[in-house]
Amino acid sequence: MTTTINDIEFIIPCAGTSSRNYPHSKGLPHKALLPFGSYRLIDHILKDIFQVGGRHITIICSDGEVIDFFKKAFEDDSKMRGKLTAKGRDDVSKILEKIEIPEDADIKYAIQDQVLGTAQVLSIAHEISSDRHGIMIFPDDIYISKDENNCHLQKLINKFLKNDKQILITGQKREDVSNNSIIQDGRLIEKPTNPTTNIGGFSPMTIPKAVLDHIQKVMKQFIVEGKEWIYTDGINDFLDNAPNASQYTLAMPLKDEEDLYRDVGTLPFYESALLESLFLISQDKEKHIELAKKYIK
Repeated sequence: MTTTINDIEFIIPCAGTSSRNYPHSKGLPHKALLPFGSYRLIDHILKDIFQVGGRHITIICSDGEVIDFFKKAFEDDSKMRGKLTAKGRDDVSKILEKIEIPEDADIKYAIQDQVLGTAQVLSIAHEISSDRHGIMIFPDDIYISKDENNCHLQKLINKFLKNDKQILITGQKREDVSNNSIIQDGRLIEKPTNPTTNIGGFSPMTIPKAVLDHIQKVMKQFIVEGKEWIYTDGINDFLDNAPNASQYTLAMPLKDEEDLYRDVGTLPFYESALLESLFLISQDKEKHIELAKKYIK
């Protein structure tokens, strides 16, 4: 049976405190709602998901109040677009239209009330959509693709759909991979002290259904014991212990150089990426560039 985009659940972890983005994130339930270009970080991520045809999404939150905040943030903007158009604000109306959530989109929410790592995030999401493969996207990892119709996410999905027994983690060449995961001897090493490669792992990452099944099963015991388990541990445990693990491969395909990657996980990184987004993907990017030239002089 051929795997399609409809067989993939997109998993977005949003249960953190976003303290590393203070004070910009103050008052927000999560940094995913921070501005980026003409919209927000979460809009940028969802836009790519919808662009590639993805419709099944699970957002993991810390509590019900955060879920309510996200639901309100995604409310239908059709009435507002009408008002803006009537006032001659077609430019803003077009922005809202660009990030509009499709009617057939299935956005689900779940609570990670006991923070036990990213393997738990995968387990929680898989409980809701146990019949699908997963693609986990951290809201820290933002890609600005030169071609929106062939964005980084699309290229990763194309690889996965050719063979759904691939654990694919976005690879990037880095001078320092000490804060990333790497592949060493066929397994994932998180934050290596003596790395044997300069390719570090980032999201998005494809997690086949069999891997999610295994993580969900093992995670039940970790929850009882209150132990943290991150996605690298879960993948390694699957490769080492699952009876069908030999059918699966682990790889870090390099992102294309034309696709810009920006880390927005800390205040200085976010501010730098925000400035760049105003020059690259803002509705008024030309005006921003001219203003920047004025101050740079």
